[in-house]
Amino acid sequence: MRSFLKATLIWASIAAVGAFLVVWLGLYNVSARQGHLPGVSWVLHNAYRSAVWLRAPSEDEVPELSSPSLIALGRRHYQDACAFCHAMPDQSRSQTALSMLPAPRMSPKRFRTGSRGTCTGSSRTA
Repeated sequence: MRSFLKATLIWASIAAVGAFLVVWLGLYNVSARQGHLPGVSWVLHNAYRSAVWLRAPSEDEVPELSSPSLIALGRRHYQDACAFCHAMPDQSRSQTALSMLPAPRMSPKRFRTGSRGTCTGSSRTA
């Protein structure tokens, strides 16, 4: 029994070092220019959904989303984190975004520019 545990520990260590090297050396292509291996997209999407579910507030804790300060904050976040791939309303996507597989969807049509130049609307991705 002791030799089995020792062998299991050795093989687990080798696997962990191998996984670290694959990630650290960039041997697995995680770019959006190519599709992922079967199952990887499922793992990535489920990890995303679980992270959102774990960290998102309950519906009764969500603040009033029509607040001008939250709208401005959301617009700044979208410009900084999302617009490069999904584009701002009435703008086209970058060549980088167009080369991704699958290509990122455009901003939802319900996003529109308000009278103060703020982006209004919402999009649920989870």
